Amino acid sequence: MISELINPSKQTLDTGTRVLLVDDEVDLVAGLADGLMLSGIETDIAHSGEEALACLRPGAYDAVLTDLNMPGMSGDELLSRALRVDSTLAVIMITAGSDVTRAVECLKAGAFDYILKPFDLEDVTIRLEKALERRRLGLLTRALEAENEVYRRRLEARVHEQAEQLRTIFGRTLRSFTQALEAKDPHTQNHSSRVAGIALLLAQELRPGHPEFLRSLVTAALLHDIGKIGVPEQILLAPGRLTPQEFEAVKKHPVIGETILKPIYSDETILRVVRHHHEAMDGSGYPDKLVGEQIPFAARIVAVADAYDAMTSARSYRPAMPRPDALEILVRGAGVQWDAEVVLTLQDLAQEGRLDHLPETDSFFWEG
Repeated sequence: MISELINPSKQTLDTGTRVLLVDDEVDLVAGLADGLMLSGIETDIAHSGEEALACLRPGAYDAVLTDLNMPGMSGDELLSRALRVDSTLAVIMITAGSDVTRAVECLKAGAFDYILKPFDLEDVTIRLEKALERRRLGLLTRALEAENEVYRRRLEARVHEQAEQLRTIFGRTLRSFTQALEAKDPHTQNHSSRVAGIALLLAQELRPGHPEFLRSLVTAALLHDIGKIGVPEQILLAPGRLTPQEFEAVKKHPVIGETILKPIYSDETILRVVRHHHEAMDGSGYPDKLVGEQIPFAARIVAVADAYDAMTSARSYRPAMPRPDALEILVRGAGVQWDAEVVLTLQDLAQEGRLDHLPETDSFFWEG
């Protein structure tokens, strides 16, 4: 029987390969194992699917040769469970001619090949060699893909790091531009820092426990007037009240500011505050005439902080307004010009004396 099935005429496999043979036919599997071991292949034997699974662990074997029809666990079930243990295994099914259809289904399920009984050692070694070569190529491909993935992630990390560095530089530059712009007029110097401080106090009361919101809000407040870079200097530094034409030029600064910041900041809160901090609750504001809840909440906070600081700071055409008078104007305009909840919160802060010493905001500034 054995001599009819196995003819050890040639040995073509390289040494170093480890194979698990699985078959309930004791004599057949023993003869095949002897033939493979004569070729220098380290070979273990299991007489059932259950016994085979007990032997399997990741990396233990290069290949499994298993009979398709066995008592208990069938070969196709063993195939499925073996690949779950080690997906790199080269599995070859051994079957009779009557089970070719099942063997083909096993190929679809992950087997490398199938061998029909009766067979000889030369045929087995050739098929095993081809299966192992395909396995080696698969492992090499996986290794290359893993290496490429590592390289890709490192490259992405490096690109992200450089992009963050550039955004940081741009953020600091924009902040410097804002400070330089305000420094040209002694009446507006440090205006953005004061607006950011007031906005921070308001947000801490209205949105406690939201650090990312605070960071975005403060950054937006510090940059809310960056668009004035695009407004002619003679208009910004005009000694008196602006003409209607000059005011129309100033009204463009929110859109200009958003345009400047878009390539640097992806944070929608920052961009929307810069664009909408001059909107009014009744829709009379600019640039988009948003109404009520259409105005982003962060923009409503900055609008109140901006108006309060503007009224309580001196201008070339008027002295600084007393704080109680500025608060009275804000209260009268609550729900019409400004958000009522924000105005009432500002009023509470003023009564508590917390507007006398504004918090430091540079540590909240999102540079990138």
